Amino acid sequence: MESENNESVKLSKEFVKNIMPNAPAVYTVIYIYALSLENQCDIKTVSAALNISQSDVRAAFMYWQDRGLGELNEESFKTVNNFQNSDVLIQSSCKNIKTRKRYIVNDMQPHYAPEELDMYADKNADVKALFEMAQSKLKRLMTYSDLSSVFSLYHWLGLKMEVIGLLLDFCVERGHRNMRYIERVAIDWCESGINTIEAAKDRINAYNGDYRQIMKAMGQSSREPVESEIEYIKKWTDDYKMPLDIIELACSRTVMAIGKPSFNYADKILLSWHKSGAKTLSDVEKIDKIFAESKKQTQTIPDMPKQSTNRAGNKFTNYSQREYDYDEIEKLEIQRLKSERSS
Repeated sequence: MESENNESVKLSKEFVKNIMPNAPAVYTVIYIYALSLENQCDIKTVSAALNISQSDVRAAFMYWQDRGLGELNEESFKTVNNFQNSDVLIQSSCKNIKTRKRYIVNDMQPHYAPEELDMYADKNADVKALFEMAQSKLKRLMTYSDLSSVFSLYHWLGLKMEVIGLLLDFCVERGHRNMRYIERVAIDWCESGINTIEAAKDRINAYNGDYRQIMKAMGQSSREPVESEIEYIKKWTDDYKMPLDIIELACSRTVMAIGKPSFNYADKILLSWHKSGAKTLSDVEKIDKIFAESKKQTQTIPDMPKQSTNRAGNKFTNYSQREYDYDEIEKLEIQRLKSERSS
């Protein structure tokens, strides 16, 4: 990792792209400085050079040791280059995620023994503050199993303290204090690349605002959207630039038309409106009107006798439901827009 003249420290692309973004910033600084010292690295030296407490330096060395990038022996630390076997060291748990990928060291969530948790809390002020924050937000006495789960969010997933605080607030506000639920949300955030205050607030606002309204319009207010549904919502808001009231209308019409929620069906409606340039409810009303008029022109003359059929009738046979041909709507709307421009 270092040049032969010891004037520079070289970092592998694997470390910079996949390991460093997950680590607390101060831990990265400590690790890079340790690389510059080669095998003459000890806690006291690093602490004095960087003006960082010895307890934080020790915690950083334990962090990197857990990730196979160093060996801590009492007060000394030796860096290890494991990037030749990076497939073993780093395993992505972000398969099929279209957003910026995050990487978790070890797919299996670690379990921390009580003595380990006590050691981390004693040696690292941030860990102690993390435990106190979790107990305060969850408003209950934390067991060692709870503390292990909370610590894994910080140590295993690499979420920042401030992000964990927002995550706990989000879960509690939704009535969930169970650690299994909190872990699932944390993993989702990690895989979605959410590890800043801004990104966390954006996700929370989306779930509490637009996402909830859209799910309600789709008749699914009792649950949160799954990843595939989130992708549709992002397409509607980011790609189609559709306002919330238009999306809600499309969802409502979907349920009315086919009797069940379908994001794929709603997407066809919104794509048609998007291609027609609809951006307001009044635009949609105009499209409906154009479609209704076109249907009148193609209807059979009312007085013409209809050929009887042998099918068994029922009381709903003569009920004419409104069925939309969204490709036809699109063509009619484009024609209307062209005529308005030419006039």
